[in-house]
Amino acid sequence: MRFQLKVTNTEHVPALDALADEKFAQPVQKLLGGLDVSADIILAVEFERTTNHHRPGAIWRAEAQLDLPSVVSEIRAEATAETLEDAADEVKHKLIREIKTYKSKGRP
Repeated sequence: MRFQLKVTNTEHVPALDALADEKFAQPVQKLLGGLDVSADIILAVEFERTTNHHRPGAIWRAEAQLDLPSVVSEIRAEATAETLEDAADEVKHKLIREIKTYKSKGRP
């Protein structure tokens, strides 16, 4: 599995790499453990600060796209929240739900 992280409108710090690994890479690898390891699986994660102003509210956006074999379109989840961790948690839950649906359809 290839993992790609993109950070927009904020500084890319090592803590973001750790957050992405903890919230996305590890759970996805665990759920997809039964798939063919030679398959080209790509997990792309993006963290974005939607505004550079001092506005309160949902200013952090997280998005994850998972490219799996034999899927016409990728599995995608997106969320916006007040903190980056909350947005990442919401995306993680949506992504896990979609992966379980994918696996329950009896695909390889």
